[in-house]
This record gives sequence, C-alpha cells and structure tokens, in this order.
Amino acid sequence: MMRIIVCIGLIIGAFSVLAGQVVNQPADSLRKQLLVAREDTNKVLLYIALGQQYEDSKVDSAIHFFRKAGELSEKIKFVKGTLKYLANYTNVLNRQGKYTESLRLNQKAVAIAQKNNLKLETAKAYANLAANYQYQDEIDKSLDYYLKASSIFEDLKFDTGLYVMYANLCALYGDNLHQYENALLYADKAIVLARKQNNKLGIASVQINKSTVLNKQRKFDEALKALEEGYAIGKEQKNLYLQLVSLSIMGDMHLKQRQYTKIIPVAEEMLKLAKEMGDVEGQSLALGGLASAYLHAKEYQKAKQYAVKSLELSRNNNMRDIWMKKAWLLADIELALGNVKAYEDLSAEADSLDEVVLNEKMRKNIQELEAKYEATKKENRIKQLQKEKEIQILSIRQKNILNYVFIGAISILLVLGFLFYRNTRTQKIISQQTEKLQEQRIRELEQAQQLLAVNSMLQGQEAERSRLAKDLHDGLGGMLSSIKLSLSDMKGDMILSEQNASSFSRAVDQLDDTIRELRRVAHSMMPEALVRFGLVRALQGFCNDLGRSAHLSIDLQTIGLEDRLDSSTEIIVYRIVQELLNNIIKHAGATEVLVQIARAENNLNLTVEDNGKGFDTSGSYQGIGLSNIRSRVEYLNGNLEIQSSPGTGTSVNIDFTLKS
Repeated sequence: MMRIIVCIGLIIGAFSVLAGQVVNQPADSLRKQLLVAREDTNKVLLYIALGQQYEDSKVDSAIHFFRKAGELSEKIKFVKGTLKYLANYTNVLNRQGKYTESLRLNQKAVAIAQKNNLKLETAKAYANLAANYQYQDEIDKSLDYYLKASSIFEDLKFDTGLYVMYANLCALYGDNLHQYENALLYADKAIVLARKQNNKLGIASVQINKSTVLNKQRKFDEALKALEEGYAIGKEQKNLYLQLVSLSIMGDMHLKQRQYTKIIPVAEEMLKLAKEMGDVEGQSLALGGLASAYLHAKEYQKAKQYAVKSLELSRNNNMRDIWMKKAWLLADIELALGNVKAYEDLSAEADSLDEVVLNEKMRKNIQELEAKYEATKKENRIKQLQKEKEIQILSIRQKNILNYVFIGAISILLVLGFLFYRNTRTQKIISQQTEKLQEQRIRELEQAQQLLAVNSMLQGQEAERSRLAKDLHDGLGGMLSSIKLSLSDMKGDMILSEQNASSFSRAVDQLDDTIRELRRVAHSMMPEALVRFGLVRALQGFCNDLGRSAHLSIDLQTIGLEDRLDSSTEIIVYRIVQELLNNIIKHAGATEVLVQIARAENNLNLTVEDNGKGFDTSGSYQGIGLSNIRSRVEYLNGNLEIQSSPGTGTSVNIDFTLKS
C-alpha cells in the first residue's frame, strides 16, 4: 500500500509574496534575475525559488541553491530566510532517505523559531519535525508534534497549515495507529479546508488516504466513492503518482471482494502508469495483480507469464516483501499447472524469504527496544548525576572560604604570569604575522608572474593567428585567385576534347572550393567582424555559419552588451565560445545549443548548454580544449562550473569580473 505524507516544507515558500511571484517563473528567468540581484532578502527568495524548480529534476542543483539561500540568510541575519532554507533542504534530505541529518536540521529550525519568538514559523518547524519522525516510524513523537503544530495553526487561523496537519494526522491514525475513526475525522476536516482553498491536489491526496482507511474497514462503496474523486483529480491535473496510488488501492479493494475480472483493466492501467513513471515497485505490484486475476480465472499460462515478470522485477531489485509474496503466487500457479517440482522450489524460496523478512523485523524491533532502553538508562543516569551534583555543591560551599583565601594568594602570581605570557604571545603573534605577510607577498608575486606568462602566451597566440590569417588570405589566397583567373583565360584560348574540358572544369571548381576553405580557415583564426564590429556581431556570424554547416540549432542570447568590451577580453570570450561549440560538435551529439552572455556592471556571465549525451563529471575529462578554456578563464580571473551527467546534456557556466 502506498502512503502519502504531506510535508509542510513543500508549501512554506508560498507564505512570502515575492516567493509566490518568482516560484512560477522558468529557471532561465530566475537565473537572469539572480545575476543582477543585490545581496538582500529578495536574493534569498530567488535562491529558494530556483531550488524548488530543480528539486524534482536536478537534485544537486536544488541542494546548491538551497544552501546558497542558507548562507546568504546567515550573512545578512535573515532569520525567516534561514527557516525557509531549512524547510526546503530537509524536504530534499527526506526524499533521499537521509532522515538523521534531516531530523537534526529540523530540530535546529524549531530552536531558531522559538528563540526569535516566531509563533507561525515554530508551528511549521513542529510540522516538519513531525513528518520526519513519521518517516522514521517514531509514531508517538510524530503525533505529539503534529498536535502541537495543529494547536498553533488553529489559534492563528492558518488554514493552509491546518490542512496539511489534518491530512498527515489522517495517514498517521490510519496507517500507523489503526485508529480508523480518528483517521476519518481528520480526513473530513482536511477535505473541508482543501475545498475552501480550491486545493484540488490536496482534495485528491486526502480522499485517497481516506479510501485506504475505509478499505481496511471493508466499507468498499464509501472507499470507492472517495477513491474515484482522487483518481479523477489525478487525471485532470495529469498527476501520475496520484493515479498510480488510486489504481493500487482500487485493485486491492477488488481483490478483497474477489472481483477478479475487475482487477485486470485496473492492473493494466496501473502497469502502464508505473512504466511511464519508472516505478519498479508499481510495475511488480501491477504484474502480480494481473497474475492473481488470471489465476482465479483459471487462465494459468497467462497467470504464469505475469507472475514470472513480477517475481523477476522484485527479485532483481531486492524488494524482499514483494519478492516473497510473488514467489508464493507463482508457486500456486505452478501447482495449478501440475508442476510439483517448480511448486516445491518456489515454496522453499518463499519460506526462506519469509524467514529473512521476519528476522529483519525482529532485528529492527530489538534495535528500537535497545534504543528505548538506552534512553531510559541515560535518563536514570542523569537523575543520579544530578543528586550527586547536589551533594557536591553542599561540600563545595563548606570549602569555599578556604578557597577564597587560597585564590587571593595566588591571584597576584597569576596576574604576573599572565602579563609575562601575554607579552611573550604578543611578540610571537607579531613574528607570525610578519612571516605570513612575507609569504603572501611571495604568492602574489608568483601569481603575477603566472598571469604575465599566460598573458604573453595568449597575446602571442592571437598575434600569430592574426599573422597567419592575413598571410593565408592576402598571400596564398591571392595566389590561388590569380591561378584561377589564369586558368579561366586559358580555357577560352584552348581547344579541348569534351572529356578534357570536363576535367578542366572540375579542376577549376576544386580550386574554387580550396579558395573558399582557405578563406573560412583565415576567418576562423581571426574573424574580421570581431575586430571591426565587436564580440556580438562576430559571435552571431560564427554561430550562424557553424549552425548551418553542422546542422545544429544554436540560440545566441546577449544581455547588456550594447557597449563593446576591451578588445583582449572580446578575443578571449570569443575563443572560449568557439572552443565550447567545437567540443559540442565533436563529442556531444547535440541538436540544440543555448549560448547566453550577460553583462551587469562589472560582472560578465557566459552560459553554454546543450541537449547532448552528457558525461560523468566525477571522472577524468581534462582534454586539450578544456585546458585551453581553463587557461583563458583563469587569465580573466573567472570561475568555471560544469554540470553534466550521462543522458542529460551539459551546462557550462563561467563568471568573470571585468576590469574597471
């Protein structure tokens, strides 16, 4: 059975007006705003919004932006920003199963909110802490914090938070505590609030949870009614997860009522959705449902086909509980087919898995009991230490008078010793600082020498490119053009056979191709447009030519480049873009490329993204082209960041600080 837990961290960002404005904007728009944003609360909210954009697709990027929000909030002492960072970041940690770290940060959020007397934020932190305990099956603590949060939300008449609490209390009472009447009570409360807010996904989530409770009570008609509304909303909102959960529960209901023919269309639709979502567990359950239905319909061969697929999925993905159940199912089918040996083998496999699952549950229960025992033992030890501390305090008071006399006697010695120590330490610190200043000066001189060497190398390369381009274009190009004219004149004065005339024409055409290729190479080495018209015009021409020749869609976007940059900077940026695009053509197998250059005051940002095959950035990917790019970026004191993974394309982001 699939369970839905609504974490308030998913909605906390909506309580700021600005967050509501930016979170619905595309990531590219938010990135542009980030380039010009000042270091204030609005930038924190931009980081949060970007993190929310990426948390379902690029988790590493989401974590990066959430952490940036947390760092900036700490820097500018934006307490609510810190709480927003903690709420969103712990939500990502919970998705990754990192519950211990998430628990620690949620406890920190509670302490911060209480210290700053933020009642609403305290309730939200309680709610996130409760969800964290619920993920870890610490039900008593989870219930306690849900009720604390609900009480504050009710006092503040904060309906959005109340809906979330009621929805999660429904799941908690139904799934964990098996108090079905309480579960239904909170489900109805949550549905009323969700309808009031026109929160369709909220209505669907609670109706699905409500249907699981009614299903357990065998109130199938009421359960089906709630489930149908949840499923309908899931289809309307194109939410595959809600549809999949609805179908799973629906199939379970039909199975309990022995309505085997109704299971087949439900399981087939569930299998289709699970494949679309890449949900292996859902696929295994759907295949098992089809196998059960065909078994009871006495279509044993069909039943066996689906059962084998279900068992293979659960076995390959080590889903032991499902694996055990599907082994029993396939054993029953083999027995129905008269395959006694296969039945015995599968039964033995299921028995073995049953024992493993039971042992795991017992080990988990033992660990929980040991943890509770250790906690009780620790509390008793603390009480004992407190009593011992009280006895020690009484004894210390009796000795205090003698201690005061003794302290007075040695105080003078301590003061003298301290003065001597401070003088010695001061001299040592001065010596260390002098040494550090000298080392820093040496490092600065070494860096200056390195920059001078790189500058000389780059200038030499560009001068040599320019000379070669001029020699090729004016020298060799002129010679080839002259030869072409001479050959054309000769053709008019010569009498040639038809075959020789054709060969002569092909030679002249090949000479034309050679002249065009020579001009293209000369233009690539030092584009005339770059020198005469600047970076933007040169890149436009380069991208258009490259796009046509390589059959590649290149989208060039420039922002804030109305005025030209320093000529050396323009050449280096042009070479970086040239190298990146050549690498994409050679290695990426991409069809679309975005090149974006944005200038804001003295900051220049270059982004190149492609939809190619990507690569693993954790491995070794240092080629000559990338080495050249890094050298040019370092020369301009820039920062290079590469994000990529196999099958997701590549994004290269470079930030420069321009010289005044």
